[in-house]
Amino acid sequence: MELTERTAPSITEVVQPPGSSHANGDALLALYTEVWGEIHHLRDYQWKITYYFVSLGAGLIVLLLSQSAKPLLSFGVRVVLSIVQVAAAILGVFYLEMTHRYLTVQRNIRGHIEDILGFRDRDLYAHDSVLPHEWKGKRMSHSFQRMGLLVPLMAMLLVVQGFSVYLIWKVPWAKTSVRQTPGRSAVVPKGELLMDGNSVSFRYAGIVIGDEEIPGICLCYATEHQAREVYAVLHEYITASGNKSMRVSFSGEAAGTYSMKIDVLAPRASYNAEISGIESCHVQRIRELLGQVTYYVVLAGYEEGGEYHLLPCDEFHLFKRDVVIDGEVTMGKPGTGIDWMSIFGT
Repeated sequence: MELTERTAPSITEVVQPPGSSHANGDALLALYTEVWGEIHHLRDYQWKITYYFVSLGAGLIVLLLSQSAKPLLSFGVRVVLSIVQVAAAILGVFYLEMTHRYLTVQRNIRGHIEDILGFRDRDLYAHDSVLPHEWKGKRMSHSFQRMGLLVPLMAMLLVVQGFSVYLIWKVPWAKTSVRQTPGRSAVVPKGELLMDGNSVSFRYAGIVIGDEEIPGICLCYATEHQAREVYAVLHEYITASGNKSMRVSFSGEAAGTYSMKIDVLAPRASYNAEISGIESCHVQRIRELLGQVTYYVVLAGYEEGGEYHLLPCDEFHLFKRDVVIDGEVTMGKPGTGIDWMSIFGT
């Protein structure tokens, strides 16, 4: 008896549809593979669309909650940000919907190829069909996975974008003008947050470092929130580039006291304060100490429970070299050897 060797059929031969040529089978398999790749790409794209737009909204939310952003939020900026976020929400929902429709088309193409290849026929490749026989000849509608996947993705996107628009208009407006009342002062040594307890708007705040003292001006407000809001304008002045200015001046009054004016102009905000009834000894001390050190410091404080507190000095401080006293500009002495960057641990 003669034995003959039989080779195993190729995958193309196995899935060869009845009545089709070998070349047609290869073409169907290539198309089937391409359609599967497109389906995988579109499903991945659905998640990426949601990720990109949710990240955009979440990033803006973080920015809006930061203190540094508040002085930048003018009416025009808020309008532009709102338009951008609304447009982003509309585009996100539109792209998700269109991607879902393209995905449905590709799934139906895949199902049609599976019908041609007989994947849903019984007794062709095995006793039972490769894919559920009940699927044969059926088409998917756009409602497939809509409520289970598409709608939750859209809802997540809209919630984040909607909350960002809410915050755009909820974040308090930076104040542009504040008028203060007379007051007394106290010396604040380095590392201590001690001020005497009278209700005041100006206080001298000296920083003692060894045998030296850095003169300081403390702007005192009724609440911590108000102090932070106003100091946000000063932060804008420090960090912004372009057209900006800050002028601090003391003028003598008939009663022997001084009035102080602070005028700050930044690209997106301004601050003006005028305080009267300041004891002359504090002004003279600032003048005298600027002959020994390079800068004086501007701090901010507030009243709580009958006591005054400073805002954290490592975050809320401004060093300034020039001050106008009785019409004359007084400049700090350069090259004093003080490590200004380490005074507040920054």
